[in-house]
Amino acid sequence: MNRKLAAMLKEEKRRNLLGNLHYIDLYAEYVKKAPNREWSHRQSVFINSIYRTIPKKVKIV
Repeated sequence: MNRKLAAMLKEEKRRNLLGNLHYIDLYAEYVKKAPNREWSHRQSVFINSIYRTIPKKVKIV
């Protein structure tokens, strides 16, 4: 049973990696083709949304 579970987890990890690499390729293509103004605005929105989720008590260094 443990070997089967380990094999399933290993396959899931491989699929996740391939999916992540595919996403990176797609995003790199978007960055290359999109105008800088559009790309930088979307990055700004994304990064600011992350900062808003950080509790106020946490110090950002």
